[in-house]
Amino acid sequence: MRYVDVVGQSSFYAFGLLIIFFATTHAPGDALEWVPLRLVWAELLLGPWQLVSAVVAWRSRKQGRAFYVAYAAVAVGWCVMLWILNSMNVFATTSGTTDKLLLVVGPWLIATVYYGWTWRRVD
Repeated sequence: MRYVDVVGQSSFYAFGLLIIFFATTHAPGDALEWVPLRLVWAELLLGPWQLVSAVVAWRSRKQGRAFYVAYAAVAVGWCVMLWILNSMNVFATTSGTTDKLLLVVGPWLIATVYYGWTWRRVD
């Protein structure tokens, strides 16, 4: 089952890298501004996959349970924070850089930590 998890996560990471590659090599000037928004599509696939993976691993494995709980808490907490900021119209009043940091950098950092953990756990 761990191999399925690693292959699934790897395919979504590859999808994100392809988005970056094609957006930067085939995009005319101002289109590069949309690269972070395109990466959100890969996040929408990778995030739920990792969250379900963490819940399944937490329920089925004895080792590393604290990490899975911590990951789920951070991931859900990040989503709640984004929802609260959106409901307060923060994204309408901030610069594009702040939006990109909150919508892209944070989730990919969380996903990268979990991805690395998953690779280390493969027997």
